[in-house]
Amino acid sequence: MAIKWKWILATFLTHVLLGAVLVAGQTFYMARKIDRSLELKLTQIQSDVLHDYSNSKARLHTLNAVSNWANGLRQAFLVDQIRVLQGDGVVLQIGSAINPDSSTRSIALPGSEFSLSVTVSDTRLSNAKKETFLLTAITVFFLALSSCLAMSALAGALSTKLMTLRDKAVALQAGQTGVRLSFRGSDELAELGTTFNAMAEAIENQFGEIRRGASELELERNRLELILSTMTTGVAYLDAFSRVLYINKALAEMIDSTWPEPDTHSLVDLLSNARPVRHQLAVMPELIRNHLYARRDSVELELESGKVLQLRFHMSSTDGSDYGILMVDDVSIQRNMRDLKEAVEKDALTRVMNRRGFDLTLAKRVSQLIAGESLGLMFIDLDGFKTVNDSLGHKAGDQVLKSTADLLMNVCRSVDCGCTMGGDEFAVIVSQAY
Repeated sequence: MAIKWKWILATFLTHVLLGAVLVAGQTFYMARKIDRSLELKLTQIQSDVLHDYSNSKARLHTLNAVSNWANGLRQAFLVDQIRVLQGDGVVLQIGSAINPDSSTRSIALPGSEFSLSVTVSDTRLSNAKKETFLLTAITVFFLALSSCLAMSALAGALSTKLMTLRDKAVALQAGQTGVRLSFRGSDELAELGTTFNAMAEAIENQFGEIRRGASELELERNRLELILSTMTTGVAYLDAFSRVLYINKALAEMIDSTWPEPDTHSLVDLLSNARPVRHQLAVMPELIRNHLYARRDSVELELESGKVLQLRFHMSSTDGSDYGILMVDDVSIQRNMRDLKEAVEKDALTRVMNRRGFDLTLAKRVSQLIAGESLGLMFIDLDGFKTVNDSLGHKAGDQVLKSTADLLMNVCRSVDCGCTMGGDEFAVIVSQAY
């Protein structure tokens, strides 16, 4: 139900309730007034008769006075019959026969031989009360109707403005611009309209700032997305709980995942789905915890496809919120080149640099010498090595060469370079020799 009709109904019911109370009170008051007036009139008659007799007026005059009072009493009140009695005899009777529902009241006239017998019809008194009740009820009803019509007009005007306010608020909520109220006057609704207009203007300004900020944010996001999508390094963005929120295109291609939304938000599952080699897959949680979360050096993840991925993890904090960045590089080519270089420049038995590696390293060290810097060479030859081979066999000779290489590398500094020159000959390139 609209507020307009609620107000009208509440007003009507309030008037009806108040009217019912008023009618009941008025009816009770009028009934008491009629009865009281009749009693007062009879008392007044007694007083007048007493006054006349006290002045020694004649009997006839007194009878005429009583007759006049009786006629006046019958006209003023709803009296059916009035009789003037002298002793037991009736000297004057005014009115018609008595109704069955009538009641008779007798009063003596002090100082006189006369008395009055007044018969009043209860039905006529009841009708008079009903007429009073009906008149009061009709008056109250029309007063209530007039109030409701006035309230309806007022509520209609108020309801129209409230509906306008509601429609404007809905339009403002939907994002429309230029939404304003045009309430005129100096009442509360006009002040409400002024306040609403100020609020609408403030909201529109805020919406404008938000749209500009969103536009700038979208532009910045597109720039960042362009940078990340063109990078050859894989990038994953992690939250404080190490859930994967974003991966760039390069990383998606490396680990065969979807982009930009990853297949899974679990870092362990994401790297496991890339199908690493068996021994790394079995220890994947420990591998991530020990090398990534502990912020140790980078770790290489070998895949069954032959790829080698180098993982580096960085943790940061912004505005009290922690987040992580996982950077992944495909080092398969570098790994293959390193393995190839080791195969070419290292001796397969002793795992130290061979003759080719010695020549390349020496040439490089010499080219990098600066004025005042010195470089030394040491050559070592094992005596009796042929006897070991001949008497104990090649396996024993190989063990002698491996032990010699281990001993040589143990005494070399980190800036020195130990090499095998072939057979039982070794050499050491000594940097900063004095």
